[in-house]
Amino acid sequence: MGSVVGCGGIGGMLMLLVAGGMLQWLGSFKPLFIFAGVMHPLAWIAIRALVGKNITQIDLDKGLLTLSSNTPGNSNTLVSWLREVAAMRQAA
Repeated sequence: MGSVVGCGGIGGMLMLLVAGGMLQWLGSFKPLFIFAGVMHPLAWIAIRALVGKNITQIDLDKGLLTLSSNTPGNSNTLVSWLREVAAMRQAA
């Protein structure tokens, strides 16, 4: 968990450098606000592209293993990876 938090800190530091460089180079805050406004829709598109069309709701009380592996068209590797992680945690 600490490594994930560390990546966020590094990303924040790099964004400060990018923002400062853009402000010095372009001399205006307008491109920064446009950049900030465009990043959220781009992140949503990236997440939808990675997850795919097969999004199913899970019951958190029952756990991740309630998802059926025999679901037609379920070729989502993220779901299978999450199942493996949940199985390893239950085995430990």
